[in-house]
Amino acid sequence: MNGTLAVILAVILGAYMTSRWFRHREIMAMVERGIAPARYYRERRSNSLRSGLILTAVGLALTLAMWPIGFRAGSDFPLGCGPWMLAGLVPLFVGLAMIIAYFLTGEYRRRQDEEEEWEEGEE
Repeated sequence: MNGTLAVILAVILGAYMTSRWFRHREIMAMVERGIAPARYYRERRSNSLRSGLILTAVGLALTLAMWPIGFRAGSDFPLGCGPWMLAGLVPLFVGLAMIIAYFLTGEYRRRQDEEEEWEEGEE
């Protein structure tokens, strides 16, 4: 069991390191061609709304999928809810927190301003 866990962790770490290496190579190529990578990073950071929506949807789907387990198990938990629901409730509420943070920080307004500036610069 420990060997399997070590292999899984090594694969995950290797995939992460590989993606970071490719991102570094991409940015270096952008710099060599005279492209400013700052706009690229702003666009990547502003995807918190999309990430929040995806995480919320996954959490909701997992919550709904785990809910019948409580009825089948015949547990004493109310409404069939139990600790197995955490697999769906945690990503659901993390996603909701990301969506709320997106609007509370005013990120959507900054993104609109940047898009307006970009359109003015093209004209």
